[in-house]
Amino acid sequence: MKIEAPLFFKAQPHQRIWGGTKLAGGVMDKFPGQSSIGESWELVSMPGFDSVVDGGSLDGVGLQHLLDRYAVNLLGQRVLDAFGSRFPLLIKWIDAREKLSIQVHPNDALAQKRHGSFGKSEMWYILDADPEAYVLAGFEEPMDVTEYLRRVEDENLAQSLKVIPVRKGDIIYVPSGLVHAIGPGVLLAEVQQPSDITYRICDWGRVDALGRSRELHTEMSIDAIDFSAQAFHENIRLETLTKPRFREVLNEPYFRISVLDLCSDPLKCNTSGEFVVYICVDGEVYLSIGEDVFLMKTGDTVLVPAECSDHTLRSGLNQGGRVLDVRFGIKKS
Repeated sequence: MKIEAPLFFKAQPHQRIWGGTKLAGGVMDKFPGQSSIGESWELVSMPGFDSVVDGGSLDGVGLQHLLDRYAVNLLGQRVLDAFGSRFPLLIKWIDAREKLSIQVHPNDALAQKRHGSFGKSEMWYILDADPEAYVLAGFEEPMDVTEYLRRVEDENLAQSLKVIPVRKGDIIYVPSGLVHAIGPGVLLAEVQQPSDITYRICDWGRVDALGRSRELHTEMSIDAIDFSAQAFHENIRLETLTKPRFREVLNEPYFRISVLDLCSDPLKCNTSGEFVVYICVDGEVYLSIGEDVFLMKTGDTVLVPAECSDHTLRSGLNQGGRVLDVRFGIKKS
């Protein structure tokens, strides 16, 4: 059986104490009438969370159901051999009306030992940012466990982290083990490993409507932090691209990401025998597979199965469009 292509999925809203209105009814209008939507999960299949196809003959079918039956058609043989019949990514949007907690994510080994889960490395693409927007990523100076715990206890850990101003088009890679936080006024796309494990270190004294604080994980975070990693991948400023239109910006063990700036002339693309995810981050983009044409708008995420092979992308007339091309990573030896 050949899988219908491409596959659109129903977005899943997640309320967060720091969430805003840009996903609910502002910039993307994904969840009209809802409030404090901090995350929109676009594509995922892991325990407790499974994306559902939106439209077409497979409308309402869960992603894991498709993977259980057509894994090689959907993922491709290399991905299947490396990851099994599971989807190896979680793709979401994050709307930070307020700053997120200072946090860290465990690597694969620690996450497997403690939670029977994958670790969590992630990439951020900044879609929208207030004039003074920033993120925190990595320590400004060498840090050890003793000094780390002292600064946590003194409530001045934030002053130890590198402040990175961000603007639309920036890409930042956040590997597991790197202490980080997203600042207020940032709307971003996140590509990450399929894991929801976060060790919260500082939550800025925040409480919910009932006056309750969120749990902190100070002790658990110690083994998760990579104290040797003082540097981070510098945020990448992405200017408008002309030639080449295809630019790889990240090649990491868990995902490879390229930026495609499009015009009205079709750009020939190929799955190369593995699934491709397209995330539309600017304008409107037309995806053509055979005789069929599909519209992607800013905020849309589309899965093209491995078996689909040749297809084309183009923007509307006189309007540029940008998509992220997301593929499974290649483990480095």
